[in-house]
Amino acid sequence: MRLWVFVALLASGGASTPLASGPSVSGLWPRQAVAYSSGETALELAADFAFRPTTSSARVQRACERYLAIIFGQKELWAHATAPAGAIPLRALVVAAPDDEDAAPRLGDDESFALRVNASGAALEARSFSGVQRGLEAFAQLTI
Repeated sequence: MRLWVFVALLASGGASTPLASGPSVSGLWPRQAVAYSSGETALELAADFAFRPTTSSARVQRACERYLAIIFGQKELWAHATAPAGAIPLRALVVAAPDDEDAAPRLGDDESFALRVNASGAALEARSFSGVQRGLEAFAQLTI
């Protein structure tokens, strides 16, 4: 499996990404209000890559399973892509979220997330299930 991550760091907060009608700083959709930076290090998703939720929430577990299938399902689309020489294997993304299994989505929920991906590991932190979903989607868009 030759999927790799193009970024070194993505974190929420700060500057806004332009609307889809204009150029996008991060290229992520749906439009994110993010502070975004990238580095020179290529990270390749290891064949045994997994999401590691720190919560016991069944819906977070299911979301992680769903996005794992999405990410590795892209392999046929990107079969021509090869990781750059010296790519570092990424084995896991730790997903930290509250145990809010029964909390229904509400208008005004905090959908923010912080996603950090670098050579030493990857972590997603969110304050709600909606934030987890947005963070998983951003991570999926950063992989090919």
